Amino acid sequence: MARPPVICGMGRSGTTLIKALVMTGADVVIYPEPRHTCLGRALDLLEEVRELYGRRGPGWQAMGEGRVEQILAYILRQVLCGIAGNSDPVRCSSRLHWGVKQPNGERHFDRLEGVLGNMAPFYLYCCREPLGVYESYLVMEWGDLVPKAFLKKLKESLETVLRMLEVAPGRTVLLPVHLLSAEVGYRRQAVGQLFRTLGITPADRTEEFVESWPPANTRDQAPAPSRVFPEKVRELLDRLARMLISNRLVERCNELISRHNLTSLHAP
Repeated sequence: MARPPVICGMGRSGTTLIKALVMTGADVVIYPEPRHTCLGRALDLLEEVRELYGRRGPGWQAMGEGRVEQILAYILRQVLCGIAGNSDPVRCSSRLHWGVKQPNGERHFDRLEGVLGNMAPFYLYCCREPLGVYESYLVMEWGDLVPKAFLKKLKESLETVLRMLEVAPGRTVLLPVHLLSAEVGYRRQAVGQLFRTLGITPADRTEEFVESWPPANTRDQAPAPSRVFPEKVRELLDRLARMLISNRLVERCNELISRHNLTSLHAP
């Protein structure tokens, strides 16, 4: 059984785009994002199962820890398949590679590591320029965050990424979506590296997707947020500059990325 990829990152950072990319591979299903509480509740269930395993007799214990983790991963897959309400669950359940797209799913990192152990996921963390993410938030009916609240979410997300890179460097891939959109040669190289990391075989549609790379998080009828909310955008830029200087989060991320030979947050 292959480790599942969890496509995560700040909402509006390109998680839908990366999900569509990964699903172009052969024998892959990525379950659509459940409601924000569902993955946490699924992990509640798995933690109970794992605790029961620890209290059971020799029958369970004879299976060994690795086998139990495979069972827990299988249960998680079936729960996600059920949440997705897929019209063909048997076919989807038979795919070799599976995963889930969950914006802000990095907040479940510690629990996923603890429950799944040797079956813990690959983490595909989507990065996008913070101002672009914020502007995309502002045009959503649910996204009218004041700059202070947005930056608090961003800071928590980046701090989690630092821990992910330290704890699971070989399974954490940072995907700078805004850079992937810029140049097809770099995009092709980064996508090839991503599929090799996941052990997924690209298909003909993968190259087609890479060539025609759609823009991330566009809304045809959306007004330009910098015109609609100019005071919020200006305040965000000021706060963002102070936050990045004071916390050195991006610099620390790039130091770890370079050390582990992962994709950089900056242009190639």
